Amino acid sequence: MSFFFKNRNLLLIFICSFFFMGNEALLVAALPIYLSDLDFSTGNIGIVVGSFAVGVLFLRPAAGKLVDSKSRKSVMMLGILIFAVSPICYMISSSLLWLICVRIFHGFGISLFTTASPSMVIDITPKEHRGSVLGYMALASNFALGIGPIIGLSLLNKYGPFFLFLSCSLLAISALLAAYFLDNLKHKIQNGTKIVYRKVVLQRTVLVSAFVFFIGAIISSGISTFLPIHLKEFTHLNVGLYFLTYSLTLIISRFFTAHLSDRYGRGPIFFYAFFVAVCTVLLISNINSLAMLVLVGAIFGFASSIYRPALTALVADQTKAENRGVIFSFFYAAYDIGIASAGIILGTVADLYNFEVMFKFASMLGFVGLLLFLFYIKPKPVQSLKWTLTLQSQREEAV
Repeated sequence: MSFFFKNRNLLLIFICSFFFMGNEALLVAALPIYLSDLDFSTGNIGIVVGSFAVGVLFLRPAAGKLVDSKSRKSVMMLGILIFAVSPICYMISSSLLWLICVRIFHGFGISLFTTASPSMVIDITPKEHRGSVLGYMALASNFALGIGPIIGLSLLNKYGPFFLFLSCSLLAISALLAAYFLDNLKHKIQNGTKIVYRKVVLQRTVLVSAFVFFIGAIISSGISTFLPIHLKEFTHLNVGLYFLTYSLTLIISRFFTAHLSDRYGRGPIFFYAFFVAVCTVLLISNINSLAMLVLVGAIFGFASSIYRPALTALVADQTKAENRGVIFSFFYAAYDIGIASAGIILGTVADLYNFEVMFKFASMLGFVGLLLFLFYIKPKPVQSLKWTLTLQSQREEAV
């Protein structure tokens, strides 16, 4: 933790990330209500809100190449600038088509920022601190997404949409100011050598990690989307207690667990934490008391606080300065696709069967990811097993 707080650029990126994610966090709950007040149907609201993911996915490959060929700082600032302009566009929008275009444009911003910022963080951070720094850096979005939706609803209800969107733009401008004071760090650009996207991402570790990250996104998004419906229909428990417990545990745990993959190895720390997360999903369909609801939220939050930074650090270890953006764009695109497809995949299972079967299916996907990681993260299955299951003081050398 001392390395994180002593580094001026890391602190600025943290502040920048908090304000940047706050822009979107204010709209998470408020935007659907705003659209409803404009008399859009539920289906059209879903299309507008979901268009954000289209923008993110569409620009990911280009964002990765841009991050590797240009300054990380300039790409971050471009993404923030898009976030500053987008709320103004919402204010002057009235038609469905225009709102969809604005939402896609808004998604471009997060695609640029979330590809450039981790690349810059890894540029700054020595390998022995990567896991902890990535864990602490994730707290910026955790804090923003934890308090943003409540504040956004309050702004909309008390002051109206104009003040809501103005606040979003002001947060982005604050992020832009923080980014302005970042050092414009140079990274090696291979002049005259074209980086082939497919060749860079078709590394065993990157592919396996991205696939597991995709499964993790399906599980997390499935819980967020369908747990409220499940609890309302079958138990009448307050789902807010789950998300509150999950968020608090996730945030608090990061302070104590972020360093684990640096100390004991990326593979085993990821594997054991993800195993706990997947087993916890099996319990979700059987929640029948307040105590169990809180317990499941706490365990899943604790496991998530460990496995996500460990997996990200593992991918970071496979990058070089000249291809870091390309690899992270691919890695985060896998997560984006998981989030976007969770409703379709798990919703179909729930429609065909029920929520209990759906959550069991989600956990089964998790076990598939665990087996793939366990046997294929390294070229030979025996080597992969040993590396994944054995706690180590020595980490795998970065490529």
